[in-house]
Amino acid sequence: MTEVPGLTHAQRLVLNEALSGETPLWVGRPAPGKQWVAFVIWLFAIPWTAFSLFWESMALMPWFGGHPRDDNAPLAFAIIFPLFGLPFIAIGFWMLAMPIRAMLAAKRTIFAVTEKRIVKVVIGSKVEVKSLRRETLGEIERTTSADGSGTIRIVTGSHIDSEGDRVTDKFEMIGVPDVAGFERIVLMPPTKSR
Repeated sequence: MTEVPGLTHAQRLVLNEALSGETPLWVGRPAPGKQWVAFVIWLFAIPWTAFSLFWESMALMPWFGGHPRDDNAPLAFAIIFPLFGLPFIAIGFWMLAMPIRAMLAAKRTIFAVTEKRIVKVVIGSKVEVKSLRRETLGEIERTTSADGSGTIRIVTGSHIDSEGDRVTDKFEMIGVPDVAGFERIVLMPPTKSR
């Protein structure tokens, strides 16, 4: 069984199953505080949610405020406007919760490199395993923070989107501890099997 500091027994079992008997050369877990994309969305969510709540309060004012409803305005508007604002409020709260969800997902994520593959395992109500065969690696882009952790993006191919533009497909791992060491191991030539 793979011994990784900080993994529970259940997580080690899931990792071993995901590795399918391959010996890990490197195993790590993302740093929960490095999920910066979720924080950027959170910054956008603040004004979005504030405006949505303002809209909803204005739409509800004829019902609960001190201003009587204008009898010339149809009753449908007094019902539809408050209902229209509810999905926007829900989206705002969903975006505000993104950093928490990203940190929790990072705690359930394990990265591994074997002789054959790069593996990302996310353990939740379902186990999600993404892997990339090492012989199919494309261009690798690494971003390193001051503490040595960082992001790895590996080009896996490309496709044409619905507008006819070519889009590059990437295998991305965010918050990789010792990202330079991870990259060195990924770029090591595989040993020849005897």
